[in-house]
Amino acid sequence: MKRHPFNANEVQKVFVQLATDEAAIVNNREIPDICLQHMVAVMVMDKTVTFSSAHDKARMKEPATLREREKGEIVPDEQLERLMPLRVAIVEVQLMDGTHLKQRLTMFGALPGTP
Repeated sequence: MKRHPFNANEVQKVFVQLATDEAAIVNNREIPDICLQHMVAVMVMDKTVTFSSAHDKARMKEPATLREREKGEIVPDEQLERLMPLRVAIVEVQLMDGTHLKQRLTMFGALPGTP
């Protein structure tokens, strides 16, 4: 979003490739900060995620959030699974005008909540 700013109404789809085990953990969960589709919706709408927005359970039921949440899709990837414990995600954003944005993200070290 910093390199190519866009608004929520410009987003057609957001694909997030994750290791297969991680994908299963965060796919359409009922807890806001664990549900990847919800977190993508919040990021696209607010252009940031805060502790408060990540834990706002009531927001998960708001019509605008649900519309954005439908745009998020998790893509389990066995190749990324083989890289564990290194955590890698590949985020692809498809905009309505045909623009395709892609970013590979790698997390080094232990993440909060992991052994």
